[in-house]
Amino acid sequence: MDLLLIPNDRDFDDAWPTLSYQAFVNKAGCSDAEVPFECLQAADTVVLQDASARVSTSANYGQWGFIPVTDGKLIRKRPTQQLAVDRNVNGLRILTGNNENEAPGFTPQNVTTEEQFIDFVLTNYPRLSEQNISSILELYAVPEDVSPIYADSDGVTPPFSTTNSNWAIGWQQAANNLYAEATFVCSSYWLADAFAGSRRKSSWKYQFSVPPSSHGADVSPLLTDPKIQGTGMDEVFRTAFQQTWGNFIVKGDPTLSTAQASTAGQGNITAATTGKWLQWGGQPGRDFMLNLNMTGGMPVTTPRQVGGSVVNITSYVPSSGGSYPELEATFNLVPGWQWEGGRGQRCQLWVELGQWAFE
Repeated sequence: MDLLLIPNDRDFDDAWPTLSYQAFVNKAGCSDAEVPFECLQAADTVVLQDASARVSTSANYGQWGFIPVTDGKLIRKRPTQQLAVDRNVNGLRILTGNNENEAPGFTPQNVTTEEQFIDFVLTNYPRLSEQNISSILELYAVPEDVSPIYADSDGVTPPFSTTNSNWAIGWQQAANNLYAEATFVCSSYWLADAFAGSRRKSSWKYQFSVPPSSHGADVSPLLTDPKIQGTGMDEVFRTAFQQTWGNFIVKGDPTLSTAQASTAGQGNITAATTGKWLQWGGQPGRDFMLNLNMTGGMPVTTPRQVGGSVVNITSYVPSSGGSYPELEATFNLVPGWQWEGGRGQRCQLWVELGQWAFE
């Protein structure tokens, strides 16, 4: 599983899913029907598609009108409780990952002050108290002397993704990162946690960090021909990435064999090999994950439309004439808890806020 999306988990009969369903019934022309659900079943598919689109676009920015809900049967508890606390799951093993910049496309790009940041948080999580907000600011606040550099964090040295990225800086990046962690990244941590710490279960985790590393950027190198030329990922990276998933599916273990690593011929990918890529242990000091990245290449800037704003995103492509270092796959084993200036602590905060934030 690449990652688990947790936009905002609610009980099935909570006010928001109920209102969304009622709005859907109304826009489909079934509000006056004796049995609205039967009316929906008989409605034309185009009518239903239009009604669904109208309800979905009325949700908060970057979200949907219909999202997973906790019904007590199929989804028994909110994910923070089921995965991070109870760690009660079916299955024996998991490979889970996240991308470095998951949330620019899901976050309004008009957050420039602390007040706007708080407003963004409360818009998405309206049940949070003042004390909850204070706890969030302790871990997500932006210092006055924030770096003006638009560049992705290496996860180890500041500035971290809490304040700086390829996509934004300051409070805007704080909002991007908060929503990324609360919705995508921490859920990957919790999935890994749920399968860790047991002799019967196995857990591996990675982060996809190749610029621009936005949501879904890992799909193409995973599913397309590894020999594609002219992109920010060479054949070594693409082949190794595909082999980790192939190994996991076929053998139940994503680590690369010595033969697979040797066949690559170049690149620094030994961290992904058997004995090097350690399992995720589910606690600080044992939460090892593989960081998948590239080094070198020629920087190119591409304007990207994000939430009505244009952001110039830097990525790297092969250069000619030797004017830039060659692109090289670079895999490293890193500590998940300490990553990005203490991501484990921030994910733990969302576990503690789960009853207010995700219900």
